[in-house]
Amino acid sequence: MNQKRFSANALREGRIARGYNKTELASIVEVSRQSINLYEIGETEPRPDTLEKISRALQLPPTYFYRNPIDNFSLESPVFFRRLKRATELAYEKANIKAKWHYSGYLELTKYLKRIEPNIQKFCLAPDFDFEKLNQDAIEDYARQLRSFWGLRHGPIIGLTPLLEKNGVLVFQIDIQTDMNGFSFYANGGIPFIVSGKNVTAGRNRFNLAHEIAHLVLHSTTDKNELTPELFELIEDQANRFAGAFLFPKERFLDEFFTTDLNYLVDLKVKWGMSVTAIVRRAVNLGMLTADEESRFYQRHRGIKSREPKDAEIQIEHPTFPKNGLQAILDANLITIDDVKFELPYSNNDLSEIFCFERNVFNTQRIATLSLVEFKESA
Repeated sequence: MNQKRFSANALREGRIARGYNKTELASIVEVSRQSINLYEIGETEPRPDTLEKISRALQLPPTYFYRNPIDNFSLESPVFFRRLKRATELAYEKANIKAKWHYSGYLELTKYLKRIEPNIQKFCLAPDFDFEKLNQDAIEDYARQLRSFWGLRHGPIIGLTPLLEKNGVLVFQIDIQTDMNGFSFYANGGIPFIVSGKNVTAGRNRFNLAHEIAHLVLHSTTDKNELTPELFELIEDQANRFAGAFLFPKERFLDEFFTTDLNYLVDLKVKWGMSVTAIVRRAVNLGMLTADEESRFYQRHRGIKSREPKDAEIQIEHPTFPKNGLQAILDANLITIDDVKFELPYSNNDLSEIFCFERNVFNTQRIATLSLVEFKESA
């Protein structure tokens, strides 16, 4: 009889995903830090009563600790975290692990559903492309070309997240610290990933997605180890410029922006899916406002950078593939909720986040139904 062994890697990932260092977890489960370290390097296994405490502390079922995490999650490009200076190393690791958990959910769905082949790497840059030599006009042009490549005209993008998914970009939303906003990378054979934070406004979410598209298009071959602080700032500025150009093309912006009246800017916000602050910054980038005029705008509207009109009224976009995919295979009785929880032994909250479903869906067993009722033939 093969007895399942405790997975040291699963414990390490679970601890980091919950944001604990070894000392903090040791204090919660009433063991020494050295004990936690020995568990995580596979030198020893926790006793049953200690494992129960760890399970409660990390809000993960005991079965989770007897499954080895997926080991085929290989990064093939730099991972660009926004607000790099403020985020901690533990926060980086936490975000990466949560992305890995989301990818395991994607793999479960694609046992039954077709994968959408990504096409973003077929988007051609100039043969002599060098991001350090990009000027603002070139960034505007690449944003315009990508819109054309994906069949968009010059109008607002209705449903940016579905657009990305349609073109093979995996979009995950996870609960990460707000200073990070999001990140992107290529992995596992050139699959493009974008991970964004959950707790942001609709406008911020769309700008984050467009910002990460810029990294996937313009910066995927960059050697992150050679990035100086100045080059990192340049890359972030380029991604911001690209995001504004992708969401609100220059031709339309020059035609539609003519005042800093707040009510009018809010109307543009609703139409184009961009925050007021992003619209104002775009006006500065395109030379339609001076830096002094931008400063005076914020003096007139103090607090708008943290809270804008209609933030609560505009619905945030969520990934559609995880929820629609899971619903489809559940409806086809190919799997049950219990099967999902067996294959992906995370907490109900984790599964809710992975599949963009309401939490209560994973709290109860869904019963498969068969049609056992037949009507009599008429005489």
